[in-house]
Amino acid sequence: MHGGEGIEDVEARSGRLAETELAAGEIIRAVGRAVPSPTMLQALAAKGVEIGGKDPMATMSARLSRAPSLEFQRGLGWALKSAAAPRGEAADPAPEQDESAASVETTNDAERRGEVAYDNIAS
Repeated sequence: MHGGEGIEDVEARSGRLAETELAAGEIIRAVGRAVPSPTMLQALAAKGVEIGGKDPMATMSARLSRAPSLEFQRGLGWALKSAAAPRGEAADPAPEQDESAASVETTNDAERRGEVAYDNIAS
């Protein structure tokens, strides 16, 4: 515990980690493959997960790296540990994807152009 930090601060921090891990897992399952960090940050915000911090990307990455069910796959993004793809390959899409997953997958081109819409996965 850091100096001056109370048990409530620690509990709140661990609650944020659990909330972020749960939401990130839902996003990864909906997409059916590893999710790049910028996409994950926007998708978490669309689901109402507050990241905060001076550098939200760094804050999100720190939280997700402590989540036992998630891992970062270099060059691919955040993935479920149980669905880890071999190095250099994205995980295969889930056999049964809903429309929101298909919508997110088709935003990759829009992401590259800087046009991002993640409304479909905010449910």
